[in-house]
Amino acid sequence: INQLDGQLWLDGGRLKYRFPSNVVSQPLLDKLRQHKQQITEYLQQKYKIPMGYSVLPNTEVEKLFWLKDQIIKAGICSLDYESNSDPDDKTQDPQDTEIVGASVSYQIGQAVYLPMKHIYYDHNWDKQWLVENFLKPILEHPDIVIVAHNIVAEHTWSLLEGIDMYPKAQKNKIMDTMMIAKNLAL
Repeated sequence: INQLDGQLWLDGGRLKYRFPSNVVSQPLLDKLRQHKQQITEYLQQKYKIPMGYSVLPNTEVEKLFWLKDQIIKAGICSLDYESNSDPDDKTQDPQDTEIVGASVSYQIGQAVYLPMKHIYYDHNWDKQWLVENFLKPILEHPDIVIVAHNIVAEHTWSLLEGIDMYPKAQKNKIMDTMMIAKNLAL
């Protein structure tokens, strides 16, 4: 695959490929079909994300699509945007700040940080591409519950990127851990 300057990845559990147009041939497609199951199993194992918190650079497109598939299967996504705001300035409007990354998780003990404009990481994701191909499909997916701490801020930043989670809120598909903690403390 590498010799042919191609890529293979999983998206929604389906095997996807990208090759230069001068390389795609019927024998190549036949070989991919013949070994589809083995390739799929290999990619599922290769792109498992280690336990803990890890950074997923923009060089890991296949792993990103694998992660998207796992979130859809789990039906839950914990979300936290990181911005360039001053954490001590409680009056700062999200519209005056910029998202520099997003953390997502779909299971306990495992989270992934996706840097977008983070000054401390190389290989930042193009924000527009990441929104269109990963964040929006997950955050607007009708079957995925979104968990966030302070959903008001996360929703505001999402709206600024063209992602509307309000329909999910109407269907009780959003949980705000800050509100849950406040209610439990009463």
